[in-house]
Amino acid sequence: MSPNDIRVYLDVDNPSAGTSSIQMYKTPMFNMIQLEGAGGRQGHGSGIKGRDGFIEFRDALDSSHIELRANNFREVSSVETKYDIHEFEPAVLDVILDTPTYRFKRNNQVESDQNYYFTGFIAEEMPPEIFHSGTINLSAICAFLWKGMQEQQETIEELKSELEVIKNG
Repeated sequence: MSPNDIRVYLDVDNPSAGTSSIQMYKTPMFNMIQLEGAGGRQGHGSGIKGRDGFIEFRDALDSSHIELRANNFREVSSVETKYDIHEFEPAVLDVILDTPTYRFKRNNQVESDQNYYFTGFIAEEMPPEIFHSGTINLSAICAFLWKGMQEQQETIEELKSELEVIKNG
């Protein structure tokens, strides 16, 4: 390590899962956060929580969130982790069609990226199933799109049936 490197360790002792740790590295070459769960399993982070049950990634001034990159994000979605389960009934195609998408720059965008535009949504314009506590739930967006495809397929099948009746009519 050089004098410019920063390394922070945080160990979290969870009696039921063992000790977990967060290691943060800042060097001239890279920034890295590594979560290590009980038993040395990297990335499992058992027992690690930020405030209110989530971890936030903020800039050095704590003025905005920073970009988080990974090769994969997975959500725990087993029936064992849920209760009061029922099928989502509302039609979503109209909601999808009525929710605009935007190109925009971020307030904390670095100078070298000033020509880059992000594509996305305005959280406050999203339906309540997607918008929560100032954030957008990406899993809910996927579920909306999935249901929207099902609705479109139903419409396609109906139109195919009607077309067959007209052709054979």
